[in-house]
Amino acid sequence: MATVDRTALLAAVEMAALAVKPGTSRSNAAGHAAVWLVPAAADNELAVEASDGSVEFVGHVAAQCGDFELCGVNAATLHVLLKKLPPGELLLTQGPGDSLTIRTGPRRYRLATVDAGWRQPVTSPKDGGDVGPDAARAVTLAAYAVARDEALGTQACLHLAPGAGPGECQAQGLDGHQFVRAVFDARELAEVLPEAGVLVPGRHIKTLILALGQGGGTACLDGKRLWVAWGDGRLGLALGSGTFPDTQPFLDRCADPAFSAVVDRQDVLAALARLAVVLDEADRSVRLAFEAAGRVTLTASNGDGEEQMDAVISRGELWPVAIAPKDVAGIFGLIETDRVRLAFSLPTGPILVTAVVEDGDDPAPVRTVAVTMPMKIPETTYDAEGV
Repeated sequence: MATVDRTALLAAVEMAALAVKPGTSRSNAAGHAAVWLVPAAADNELAVEASDGSVEFVGHVAAQCGDFELCGVNAATLHVLLKKLPPGELLLTQGPGDSLTIRTGPRRYRLATVDAGWRQPVTSPKDGGDVGPDAARAVTLAAYAVARDEALGTQACLHLAPGAGPGECQAQGLDGHQFVRAVFDARELAEVLPEAGVLVPGRHIKTLILALGQGGGTACLDGKRLWVAWGDGRLGLALGSGTFPDTQPFLDRCADPAFSAVVDRQDVLAALARLAVVLDEADRSVRLAFEAAGRVTLTASNGDGEEQMDAVISRGELWPVAIAPKDVAGIFGLIETDRVRLAFSLPTGPILVTAVVEDGDDPAPVRTVAVTMPMKIPETTYDAEGV
């Protein structure tokens, strides 16, 4: 029998549930889908473990363990049950048979247990470098541009590496159509990461963000795993293989544009939302036409909507650009400044999107650079008689 606080146990089981694969078959899949409750020798702590082979988690919860023994149950089932139970003390008892009984107040629930032979003990390294307060935010921003299809290899991975500046780290995502780099300060993490960085598979990003957001965390590399530790929890993620493209030469070319336009971020977002209402399903693009006098006109591809707004246009050759409203709105949503700069190098080339830091404003803790590709503007054609 063991007693444990429901809220504390829920916090550990929630992370464990993210670390395992769903499944209930009578095979190793059941072990990979289980969370293991392991009493500590000191009798005042319960370890919560989970591992599916590519993700490992171990957390520690204050508890009175008594004669409670190692026990494994389906992680998803336990997680959902704990979420629905009210706060308070839980009484955990084993049996009858292969089951775990959970009691709280007038409530009693019995869960089937998993054969202890399927348990894979979690052994995590102790040392690590401080990840800083902004790592979770940076990874969240870069994850926007990570491809969802795992068949795309490195494009389906988040790249985490030392940054160009002293003590900087950068998180990057590149899906072939969009690119996001989020730079943040984390000197100790920069020293832990190899110069070429590491690749975090897309399926692990949500779990990584949750771990980095716990506060006071550290990170280290152990073999082909990235470990994040905080308080009483430790998470290990299997890293991806391959080499992330060197994006700096590409960004350097984008940073020397033929012309650029500074626009109000919220004005553009509002205009795109309105224009999207009248767009045709066959062509959901919005055309941008720039005027050297300092205006930009946004027109729905079917001509059924048009808006104008002020813009600060740099000198140079101007040309019309077609954009996907959803893509540009997503990129603009990653930036927090009032104004953004759009830089154009070629009529069909990438569009560099950067924040505009006003005089007197403090630099953002996470510096975001993004790239999106324009859409093709169809050419107008005529028949032989010109009609």
